[in-house]
Amino acid sequence: MKINTKMKKGFTLIELLFVMAIIAILVGFAIANLKGSSNSAILTSMKNDARNAIAAEQAFFAENQEYGIIGSAVPVDENGFKTNSNSGFKVSVSKGNNIGITSNDCEDGSTGFQITVENENLNGKTVEFDSCVNSTPVVVETTN
Repeated sequence: MKINTKMKKGFTLIELLFVMAIIAILVGFAIANLKGSSNSAILTSMKNDARNAIAAEQAFFAENQEYGIIGSAVPVDENGFKTNSNSGFKVSVSKGNNIGITSNDCEDGSTGFQITVENENLNGKTVEFDSCVNSTPVVVETTN
């Protein structure tokens, strides 16, 4: 009886294709998870911009006894600030975010302010704050 002493070297084509298919599936899962974490980071930056604007409004009100107004069409300067050229009120804005601040009348007769933060890369969600109603910024989902 003859014994085959030659060892088979390498992988078959089927084995290689099987491994490549598994790798492709894993890469697909990784990309999907990265997209979700990117949206989460954008939403966090929007909430932080709203909180910073609340603090800026409170400081501005303490000095001027009125709230600052900044329209959403006001451009962001090279330092990352939106500034009302009439009142000098300014607020920092993260890259990609757009913030609008308006004054409003509260039900109790006092004056308040409303903040809306949007991001061009996160469609369907805004962060809003109304000083007459909310104590913290709220994420609002819009339906198209």
